[in-house]
Amino acid sequence: MVAHHADFSQQALPVAHLQQEANDNLLLRLEKFSLATRMLAAAFLAASAAHHMDFDTMQ
Repeated sequence: MVAHHADFSQQALPVAHLQQEANDNLLLRLEKFSLATRMLAAAFLAASAAHHMDFDTMQ
């Protein structure tokens, strides 16, 4: 029983490490995603503003 418990704690370490790695990758992916979203939003706002300016000058 004691040997089994020690074996289990030995295996728990790599799993925790892998979990931490997965969390880091997820955070990196979220940062890239939010950056892309911000760039898309900025481009959309710029295009929208340009469209409204053209529309105003045409009238």
